[in-house]
Amino acid sequence: MNVEKKLKIVRSPSLELSFTNCVIFNHSEFDKNIEFVNVEHKENKNYVFKCIFSDEVKFGEIGYNLPMRKWTECELDETVIVKPLKSKQLKNISTIKFDVGYLLQNRKYCEKFNEVDLSKQVLYCFNRHPFRVSQTIGMEFIKNKPLLKLTVRKIEFCDSVGARDFNKHVGIIDKNTKVQLQSTEQNCLKLYVDSD
Repeated sequence: MNVEKKLKIVRSPSLELSFTNCVIFNHSEFDKNIEFVNVEHKENKNYVFKCIFSDEVKFGEIGYNLPMRKWTECELDETVIVKPLKSKQLKNISTIKFDVGYLLQNRKYCEKFNEVDLSKQVLYCFNRHPFRVSQTIGMEFIKNKPLLKLTVRKIEFCDSVGARDFNKHVGIIDKNTKVQLQSTEQNCLKLYVDSD
């Protein structure tokens, strides 16, 4: 479980895999029971991700989607150090607040999204995913609608007695996490709540 590997960053091989917001490994890279990894970039910057496996990524590589590469400020073909983590090393998140905007900012959109439905979808899509403040993810909420960018603004943790303080800034979303959303001022995206 403590195996540490040096891997090369590549693009996420498909749009479908990109929207998982997981790092992607070849099936032969790690034990299939591994759910989370710590990735150490240059300057000793560490990031925690949920992982999935696909033969579309070669052995010795780690697949990152575009929001991950921008957030971690990494380059394609950059070498990173990857080490598996146990879930008990991460705390549960009680409340997480996201700023919501458009992933593609070179186009002008003006869309409305149901805040309650979007919160539920975030919880469904990213259950058991680790997050930290400033982290950015991409999301397709409704087909044929603009892709969304969610950036973590604030995190509150559950009291997790017995959990190791591996990183006090990182936690996991679970079914009990409260998701709060706020549209950013720079775009024309509107969040609304149906009135009874």
